[in-house]
Amino acid sequence: MRKFTPFLVIALFIAPLALAAIPISSGQEEKTIAFDTVQIAGEYRVKDFGDEYSQAYFADLKGNLTQEGYSVKELTSITSTSLEGVDALVLGKLRDTSKNFKSSEVTAIANWFEEGGKFLWAGSDSDYVEGYLEDTGVGFKAEQPNIIFEDIGARLRIEFTSVEDPDEDGNAGAPYRVVSSQINREDFASEINSGVSKILFHGPTIVVAFEDSEYGEVQDLEDDNLLCLQATSTSGVIVDHDQFAPNAVANGQEGSFCMVAAEIVDTGPGFSKVLAAGESLIGDRGTFNSEYSGVELDGPEFVMNAFEWGTTIIEKPAFDITLIIGIIIVIVIIVAVALYVRR
Repeated sequence: MRKFTPFLVIALFIAPLALAAIPISSGQEEKTIAFDTVQIAGEYRVKDFGDEYSQAYFADLKGNLTQEGYSVKELTSITSTSLEGVDALVLGKLRDTSKNFKSSEVTAIANWFEEGGKFLWAGSDSDYVEGYLEDTGVGFKAEQPNIIFEDIGARLRIEFTSVEDPDEDGNAGAPYRVVSSQINREDFASEINSGVSKILFHGPTIVVAFEDSEYGEVQDLEDDNLLCLQATSTSGVIVDHDQFAPNAVANGQEGSFCMVAAEIVDTGPGFSKVLAAGESLIGDRGTFNSEYSGVELDGPEFVMNAFEWGTTIIEKPAFDITLIIGIIIVIVIIVAVALYVRR
């Protein structure tokens, strides 16, 4: 019986270490959602964020988030320090080129995202050329979020174009007020779209993907980690307004186009998530609307579902081999104890 004693002592000593190597999900904590409310030269980076409509809309959005238990943070700068403790970051449509992201901001976002367990929501706008942008063009609307998507290792991209839907069921009173028609109910898209039938994309662009050095439509490149969430009806049409040609579609092309998509990104230390949208969550128009031009919408449900999905952490073992070794050791301990007791 004594010959088992040294082995048993060693096994019992190692067992706590092996069990400690097995990842255990922590309980739910209050999540912090940060919004890019940075001002540059006295103007908000996000288009028309300071006007009365946008502020009332944002107050409603914040109220709903806090009611659901989230903490809301309004960023006055984007740095590694300002992003400490932030679980989700929302970037809105940019007003003009003077509001482009600085390289230090892009780096801070990428480093934050790489930690794992983070959620980035970036929205954009159509390539319609407002009067004040005639000299600079509107390519920045897609270029700026795409720089960030590339830096964080995401495949999603904002397209350099705009989309309309002439189908009466696919818009809110005008073709450029696109209302989602095709709703994905598969895999994790079913979580985000639960209870959702229609949300508004007011003057939007579309979301595409970039894979193997080529652009393509999201629906053609979907996999377990990349899904189109909502799309136009099959009557959707690409309407290009500026000198920048789109990458994955063509001007005048008809069909069902992806308006918002989501992606899970393996960052190494963990998994982070991305939501890319052809319309912004904040700014002159947004996807949080519950009604627009007499059309009932599910914006609030969609937004809350998206944040719940985005801030739910996907656990990742530090080392898979450690987990395997831990399981083997536990099994050996059980066998050893059984043999020791029998003797």
